[in-house]
Amino acid sequence: MNGQPIRGANFTAVLPEGFTVVPPNPMMEYSAMMARMRGIPQPLSMYLLLPPGSQLSQFTPAIVTVEEIDPMTSQVVLMGMQNLESPDVAWGLAQSLQVQYVFNFAPMRQIPLQTGTALGREFDAVGPPPFNVAIHLLVLLIQGPVSTVKVMVMVQTQRWSEFLAPCLQFVGGINVSGGTSMPASVVALADPNHPDQLQLNIINPKTKEQTPVMSVPAGAVYNVTIHMDDHSTTVNGNIQGAGIAVGEHSLAATAIRAEHGANT
Repeated sequence: MNGQPIRGANFTAVLPEGFTVVPPNPMMEYSAMMARMRGIPQPLSMYLLLPPGSQLSQFTPAIVTVEEIDPMTSQVVLMGMQNLESPDVAWGLAQSLQVQYVFNFAPMRQIPLQTGTALGREFDAVGPPPFNVAIHLLVLLIQGPVSTVKVMVMVQTQRWSEFLAPCLQFVGGINVSGGTSMPASVVALADPNHPDQLQLNIINPKTKEQTPVMSVPAGAVYNVTIHMDDHSTTVNGNIQGAGIAVGEHSLAATAIRAEHGANT
């Protein structure tokens, strides 16, 4: 589906090259139908996406979920985002993601995109045993005039450099206001004052302004290292789908480090 749009009830988005749309699971479709019959709110539209190089398995390295929800349901989802630190909310979120636990929640912030303003939070999770894989997540609510698009990006922390930039290119191109959305690009910002992390920014194709979206760890275990001397900063390693620039970060690091106890 390279370059092809996906469409919901009130949004469109162009899939960057190499993305795969996962077909609906018949059992999930049946469960959704039964829930609707019981009056349980269901998404207006829903997509499960794999960025290039990822595959659906018990240990999927990266996945993007897209749910379009009505205004009433979006208020409930927003309240959950605001209260992720609550033990009950965090437990329910971990259960829904099929991980052991979630933690390390970054503050909620506004993220302006080309066709709407998103509210976003980053956090970390630890996957199921026996591997206990470290996972970094971004959840966004992109508010449109008649519905809200909820996007969740999940990636194994150790492998973020392979998958995150294409995922954020997709996020930056979601259109919730009608008309045509232009493809977005992503830049990885290396800060000489913070060699242990990089900041990923979406570049608005209309205004060329950069929007900070995620903060991710650097180091050999993540295949991206920052080297500095008195006159320059260089980044070693490949960040698939992103340009690299040097500048000052505006986001604090949230992703867990393998050396801090996560078994990645």
